[in-house]
Amino acid sequence: MKYFSISPTNDLEVIGYYPQTDFSDNYNPALPESHWQVKFNEFPDFKPNYKLDIHPKAIPTNLISGTGGYHGLLIDF
Repeated sequence: MKYFSISPTNDLEVIGYYPQTDFSDNYNPALPESHWQVKFNEFPDFKPNYKLDIHPKAIPTNLISGTGGYHGLLIDF
């Protein structure tokens, strides 16, 4: 059996720039389907709208730093 450890880092040698992301220009976090409506302790019953841009100096990683008070981890799939 394989086990993996996932943890965030601020090491610029690994991620290139911190924070790695920022909201897209046309993103409104106050919308009803925004990530602000996702409760930290349950899965939402809607598909959250979360539009981010990766900073040009950031190195994309499997776990990226989020923005705007998001509760959870942003990982690729």
